[in-house]
Amino acid sequence: MKINFVSFSDYKSKVGVYNLQKMDLFAFMLTKIIATNSDKTIKEILVDMDVTEALLYLYQNNFYYLIDNGLIVNKSNSEDIEYVRVNEVSFTEFGKSCLGINKIPLLDSEDNRRVIYNPYKGELVSDNYLFNGSNVVVFDDSINYLDLLNKYKKSIVNRYDDEFVLNYSLLEADPFYFRVNTNSSNIDGVLKKHLLKN
Repeated sequence: MKINFVSFSDYKSKVGVYNLQKMDLFAFMLTKIIATNSDKTIKEILVDMDVTEALLYLYQNNFYYLIDNGLIVNKSNSEDIEYVRVNEVSFTEFGKSCLGINKIPLLDSEDNRRVIYNPYKGELVSDNYLFNGSNVVVFDDSINYLDLLNKYKKSIVNRYDDEFVLNYSLLEADPFYFRVNTNSSNIDGVLKKHLLKN
């Protein structure tokens, strides 16, 4: 018996390749401050730590860099660390993955990519099985696309070193169709869960 499945995991997106570099002291301190979720402004915390006025511009520049590269989200009406409260700033998913390992990503290249993922086999595939018909079971496991990109980064981008990460924008998820040969005696738990939902 053949069962036809559909999953929205035929992805098209703009994928950025980022080289990872060691975080400098100023970015490191900013990430530690943001993690406190304090009600104080960033400048107030820096001044409390005896950072001199002469060095504040270096923190300001790093703050801009973290925003511009999609590592943090600033919900304040200002981008000046004198007025931005720490609890108005949060890490993005991409920011958590890079800053969490004390690395700063630097954009190397960016282009459009198609990534097709078979969620049943747990692997990238090169083509999409086209199915014309209405007898399709929805395979609706949630997929974290950023994690998927970085798990298979060397298959997506042909690089030899590990010191890079991928990020994306303009994501479009199209249907991915796949077929599983099975019978009533060997339907595994994963398939059974999706069959019961449908």
